[in-house]
Amino acid sequence: MRKLGKALEMLAVTDTGLLRENNEDAVSVHPDKGIVLLADGMGGCNAGEVASNMAVALLSRKLDRVNLTRLEPEKALQTITKGIEATNAVIYQTSIDQLKYAGMGTTLVVGCFANNRLYVAHLGDSRAYRLHAGQLKRLTRDHTPMQDMIDAGLITEEIAHRSYGKHLINRAMGISAQASPECHVHDVAVGDLYLFCSDGLTDMVDDAEIAAILQTPDCRLFEIGERLMRQANGNGGLDNISLILVRVIAPFPT
Repeated sequence: MRKLGKALEMLAVTDTGLLRENNEDAVSVHPDKGIVLLADGMGGCNAGEVASNMAVALLSRKLDRVNLTRLEPEKALQTITKGIEATNAVIYQTSIDQLKYAGMGTTLVVGCFANNRLYVAHLGDSRAYRLHAGQLKRLTRDHTPMQDMIDAGLITEEIAHRSYGKHLINRAMGISAQASPECHVHDVAVGDLYLFCSDGLTDMVDDAEIAAILQTPDCRLFEIGERLMRQANGNGGLDNISLILVRVIAPFPT
């Protein structure tokens, strides 16, 4: 657990789960910059692990070199997008140059806290949530064919959750020469609790359960993280499980 001055409290946790031998997730928190990154890799022969770690490491370095607090929201989102695009180009070229990494890719969700705002960028089905005034809200939309059908009113979320193809994604890092992250900016309030997570958590623990755990009275971040992880493994632990928690404990204006 780390603190950004007296404003943000952060925790990152990752676990292999109960069935997988390898952990292909990667997480990183940068309390001095207010930046969190989470990636869920895909690809055989450990290529998913390579892709997720490349995404987190390379993008971390790029974002560490910029000061988002000096940028207007639109410019800040452009800066984050350019960093993702440059990182994607390296992962994609590596998958072409090295046969053992052919076809590798990774989801990505990035959170940047600056000027009492949260900038979120993501590709794939790793998610970001906000707990505000007792209400849990999903800040990201899954980039999956199933989500497209939900949005079109063709199926319900319950049906999608039980469907065989729920893990297919239509946006990711490294699968093509161009990356198309979805980016948003949100106002931040003292008392907010943010969750960034891989589908290893959300496949095993539904939003209602997540909300209940996040609202456990008088719990420290590591206790909340342990409860979420324990619930995911208790419900099957079918995949790697990764999460980042960020609690806002004071304003952080420029």
